[in-house]
Parts: sequence; structure tokens; C-alpha cells
Amino acid sequence: MTDAGKILILGGSGYVGSRLRRRLGAHALATFRRTPFAGGVAFDSMTADLAEVIDLASISQAVILFGESNIAACEAAPDKTGAINVTSVIKVINTLRGAGITPLFLSSDAVFPGTAGNYREADLPAPTLRYGAQKLEVEHYLRDAAYEYLILRAGKTYDDDTASGTFLARWLDDIASGNTIRLVTDHRFCPIHVDDLVEVIVKALELRLSGVFHAAGPEETTYWNLFHQLLDLTGRPADSISVQPALINDFSTCGEHRPINNSLVSDTLFTRVGVVRRTPEEVCRTLIAKWNAQRLSTDSGQGKTAGSLR
Repeated sequence: MTDAGKILILGGSGYVGSRLRRRLGAHALATFRRTPFAGGVAFDSMTADLAEVIDLASISQAVILFGESNIAACEAAPDKTGAINVTSVIKVINTLRGAGITPLFLSSDAVFPGTAGNYREADLPAPTLRYGAQKLEVEHYLRDAAYEYLILRAGKTYDDDTASGTFLARWLDDIASGNTIRLVTDHRFCPIHVDDLVEVIVKALELRLSGVFHAAGPEETTYWNLFHQLLDLTGRPADSISVQPALINDFSTCGEHRPINNSLVSDTLFTRVGVVRRTPEEVCRTLIAKWNAQRLSTDSGQGKTAGSLR
């Protein structure tokens, strides 16, 4: 990274933000709202002026990650979440612009209606979710102003960390325990390993890219198919766990139509920056290997016979 200034991570305590902090190290300055971390700067976008808590003269670029990402919360309280996801984000963008800092805004595949899938950057957004509409409103604000910007529309993030608490790790615990699990069969998406997303953010900043790019994983899948891929790689028989099928719109609580196919074509960005994305199979294999190693270490320390997944 350049020594011209630090990269400001707005929302450094979140899932993506914490990984980006680790990747950038001393090149980063990060903020938090509720969850403090070493070296972090407290900043509430709803009540504080960014220029009063950060020396913006020391910042070269900024990554905007904060906001309410819970779809149900955005659906249930559009005014409250809009104040966070739109009004306060635009306020931060204006402050950054005043300091001559180019913002990278992390948007979402939720800006699309989910009717066709395989969306490219030139396709017309038409969100059915309040969350997607909020993301799109910020996109429009950035694109309508005569100012340099970078928008990355991210797919669903996941990882191969057994302790992360993300859905793959929870599934693996369910498989090992024989728990009954309910899985969506119809929703199609392109999951991206969180560290691949972080790496493409870093490379995009280094290259000073501008415009709108898609940043999702290399393969389209469903929760149903991804779970059974993970189960198959463990070597456990398919009937060793009870799996109950469901539809994505079974989880809509206030009448919003959940997108069916949010798959994104992201080759343009990843080819340009030279980042190779992990496939779902690679992520599953790595997770299983880590899970087995962890259980082996724990069981050996307790004098037990280790029971592993393949």
C-alpha cells in the first residue's frame, strides 16, 4: 500500500471490517460504533461529525462498511434503518468529499430483483428489499455527483473458520451432532470467501479503480446444494442428518418479496485485479480439515479417541 496516507475503514468491527483491518495492518485506521478494538476510533455516524473525530489530512482513501445489514430489521423499521444506511452514509460521503478523499462503498447483490440472476454491472437494479433499496439510494447519490467513487456490489460472504459462527461452521456442527436442519432450496447466489472480498478491496484501492463492480464468488449455488456438498465431503451418509426443505420467501416477515436468484457475474473486477477466488468446494474442504484438526487436538488433550469428519 502507498505511504501517502492511511486507509480509513468506517465500520472496522464488523465481519468484513475486522478482516480488512487484519489485512491492512498499520496502513489502516478504523472506526467502531459499539464494539471497541485496539487502536479503533469511536464514531457514531448518526450523531458525530467524521471530521471532528478523524484527522482526515492523514487519510488517502476510505472504505464505507458500516450500516444495518439485517434484512428483517430494514424491512420492519425502514425509517430507522434508512437514517443509518442512507442519511448518515451520505453525510459521511460529503465529509470525505470535502477532504478530497475517494470513498469505496460496499453495496450488495440485493440491489437486483432476483428474477433472472447472472447480473452484470450494466444490468438495471430494481430491488425488492428495503435493504437493497437503501444500498441503491447511496449508489445513485455517488453516481449522480461529479466526483470519483468506487462501488463494489458484494455477494453473500462466508469463510472456512470453525469459530466464525457463519453458516458453514454452524452446519458442520449440526452434521457432527446429527441435528435437524432447515434449508432454503430455491435461493441462488454466488458466495464469496470474506478474505477474497477483502483482497479485492485492497487491490481495487491500490489500483485506484473507479466505477461500479461486482464482487461475488466464482460459482452459483443454493443453500441446499452447498450444504449437501459439505455433507458429502465429510463422508457422512446423506441420511445421517434430517434436512427440511424451505423456500426463501418462507422467511419474509413483513411481506417483502425475497429475491430468488441474486447471482452476480464478477469476472470483470477479479480479472482486472488478479485475485483468484476460492470455490465453494475449496472452502468446504478447508473448513472440514480445520474442524478435524481442532477436534483431534481437543480429544488428544483429554485422552479421548478422536472422532473426525473426513
